[in-house]
Amino acid sequence: MRTINGDHLPSYGENLREAAFADAPHGYLLIDPELIILDVNQRYLDLTATCRSDLVGKALFEAFPDNPASLLADGVRNLRLSLETVLKTRRPHAMAVQKYDIPIRDSADGRFEERFWRPLNSPVLREGQIIAMIHHVENVTDETITQRDQLDLSRFDAAPLIAFTACMDVYGPRLIATVCLALDRRSRLLMYIRLLRAA
Repeated sequence: MRTINGDHLPSYGENLREAAFADAPHGYLLIDPELIILDVNQRYLDLTATCRSDLVGKALFEAFPDNPASLLADGVRNLRLSLETVLKTRRPHAMAVQKYDIPIRDSADGRFEERFWRPLNSPVLREGQIIAMIHHVENVTDETITQRDQLDLSRFDAAPLIAFTACMDVYGPRLIATVCLALDRRSRLLMYIRLLRAA
């Protein structure tokens, strides 16, 4: 097995590190302690549908603001807290899955695309001081939406729907349809299931 010692690194070490960062199969964003984007690899650009000129030199939350159309958006707040934790502890901080929509760069109306991420933020240390942070993301949108949309009938109290469906002969299908329209998606689907079973 070929081994490489430190004497060989100066000839290509920096180029190798740059190539490894650029071509890594995971998305990486390099930011300074002031949360300015220093560098980004190709995988991150692909995941976020951006180009280098959109990001490098920009403030992190200017490049990736919260979705203004979402009243519950907390991606900026959560990511800022995680990065502040890294700066304070000088240790990596793994975040829970985050809903953090990304801007559609070429949209005329400033639209955002729904995305879910599993982020990990890590310090880059030199002589015990943080000189940068690595923001690593994994796109978990598909699996998160699938889990969100799955019905878990065993945990849902369908008793009122069952009782109402049992009275279908009295109230008739038109009233049933009216009530279905007023229900949320999960309840409506459960009602349909009950109607089919009762048919």
